[in-house]
Amino acid sequence: MNLLPTALKHKLFSWVASSPTLLNIYYGQRQKFKGLLVNSSTDIVIEGFPRSANTFAVIAFKQAQVKEYQVAHHLHAEAQLKLAVKYNTPAIVVLREPISAISSLLVRDSNYNATQALQRYIDFYTVVKALKAQLVIAEFNEVTQNMGAIIKRCNTQFSRNFLSFDHTSANTQNVFDEIKAINQRKEQGKPSMIAMPNKEKEHRQIEYLSEINNHPLFTTANNLYISLKITP
Repeated sequence: MNLLPTALKHKLFSWVASSPTLLNIYYGQRQKFKGLLVNSSTDIVIEGFPRSANTFAVIAFKQAQVKEYQVAHHLHAEAQLKLAVKYNTPAIVVLREPISAISSLLVRDSNYNATQALQRYIDFYTVVKALKAQLVIAEFNEVTQNMGAIIKRCNTQFSRNFLSFDHTSANTQNVFDEIKAINQRKEQGKPSMIAMPNKEKEHRQIEYLSEINNHPLFTTANNLYISLKITP
């Protein structure tokens, strides 16, 4: 199999993801991405490595508000965060341990291999670490269990008044219902593609755990994760 096109695609995305100029050129010209790209009018950025509760965070934030805010999200590009800092825009970065995030990504997207996924994780969170003081770090478990606390930290750090998400069972179910609707609309309901846990994904992730854990890049990725964690 000729891997050059896929390898080149990942290389090009790495360049785009790291450069605010290239990010604007690439995504700014594509209509379906314009609403996801941060600009000077963006109210908040919610970004992270894929499969790290990005979708839950964005939907929960939006459902909590009584007015519509412009939210930049789901480009999984560190340049989004560089631009957020440039514009002094509130930015929440979701964080998940690499073994879980990367194994989930490999299940979802066969265009990635372990090396590419680990390198992308390292590239993204290296920039997050450099900008940490100007961002709100939100760990996976906190996003899925106490999103309201994250919004409150964001309000405090950036002097905003976003409404907090009340993490009740009913509100959580509303988020999951929207995630399911998105999965049905965009991915024909495929279990491996949905942005929430299920038995099929968990079973398939097991296949990748040893490869990721024993990979030469894993220690670097995991050390980055540890350095960014809110709690010891």
